[in-house]
Amino acid sequence: MCNFRYYVAYLYSRDPAVLSILCPALLAVSVFCIFDAMQACQEGVLRGCALQGRASTYKLLAMLLIRLPLGYVFAFGWGVIPAMGVPGIWWASVVGMAITCTAYGLIIYRCDFDKCAQAALDRREKEEKLKAASSPLLKEEEAAGAGAAV
Repeated sequence: MCNFRYYVAYLYSRDPAVLSILCPALLAVSVFCIFDAMQACQEGVLRGCALQGRASTYKLLAMLLIRLPLGYVFAFGWGVIPAMGVPGIWWASVVGMAITCTAYGLIIYRCDFDKCAQAALDRREKEEKLKAASSPLLKEEEAAGAGAAV
């Protein structure tokens, strides 16, 4: 997408004013896609380790404390930082996603996968025990329903 951003932008508009905004924004979007793919894989690992609550917290903090303020600063400028407009919003998203990926990487690096696997086995055993100890009324209904289903 990075190399073909001019062609992609040309598919949507031929107006030079639109192209001058869209082409730099597509460059930022292409970089964002790299970090977004990394972050999606890392979230899968964290979900498998039952750490999705921590991952959600980190992502929310990155969005509120990094992406949102930087998006404003990059879009409208502040002090010595020039206004970038729409591409600035995307570059702020790139920075926020890169920080999120770094935080996820640190969590995964410090994760004890043997402990996570054992916790998953314990949860499964607990669910099976709860299922086996279900209400006797449910068992009667299942038995009555099984005979009538013929």
